[in-house]
Amino acid sequence: MHVFTALADPTRLQIFEFIAKGEKSAGEIVAHFSFKAPTISQHLRTLKEAKLVRVRAMGQRRYYTVDQTGLEEIQVWLSHISREWNGYLDALDLVLEEEQRNTKEHEMIQNSLPEPLVITRTLNAPVALVWKALSDITTLKKWMPFFPDFKAEVGFETRFMLGASEDRQYEHICHVTEAEAEKKLTYSWRYEGYPGDAYVTFELTPEGDQTHLTLTYRVTVMFPLDNPDFDIKNAAYGWNHLADSLKEFVEA
Repeated sequence: MHVFTALADPTRLQIFEFIAKGEKSAGEIVAHFSFKAPTISQHLRTLKEAKLVRVRAMGQRRYYTVDQTGLEEIQVWLSHISREWNGYLDALDLVLEEEQRNTKEHEMIQNSLPEPLVITRTLNAPVALVWKALSDITTLKKWMPFFPDFKAEVGFETRFMLGASEDRQYEHICHVTEAEAEKKLTYSWRYEGYPGDAYVTFELTPEGDQTHLTLTYRVTVMFPLDNPDFDIKNAAYGWNHLADSLKEFVEA
């Protein structure tokens, strides 16, 4: 019988642990446990067949001690399991170390996010006209012709191609996240197929017949650092140009 099968029985395990403390006679074992002699004898026979105990006879008495043969089988199994688990744990350590490195790299990148780009303009136009230029697609296309469609509604999304040159075009994704008529408009500004995320917010404050514009471009997830087209300096140039285009359009 396999050693683990023999020790699976709780009573048999207790008998084995009792014998492991030192050589015991059959009578001592019977006296120690609240079982009849035939039951104890059956358990001892099973332990002996599994080579967990050995018996020596002295006259009519039988004495039981631990048999190292069965223990060696347990040790071999434990050694095998230990090697397997050490392999698993080593692999887990490598995975965790990689995750920690990635987390630290991500934190370093996120900690190096550029400061929000804030652009202000005073527009010689009423806030209603400025809002229309930002939200009405017919009016919007007159100064931002790359927009195929637009609605100042939370959840609206549009896409368009735009880039610094014909051979450096990127599919832009704009998803409206805030829209408060004549006050505030926010949408995402990210690129299909590239990591990174940013948001642009137009805030309008009426000042008599004029409108104070605050344009904020905020990077929330870093764009690829190895692509100069995504550099914050280029973004600053682009959004300043758009703010000037808006001013020129509404003041015309």
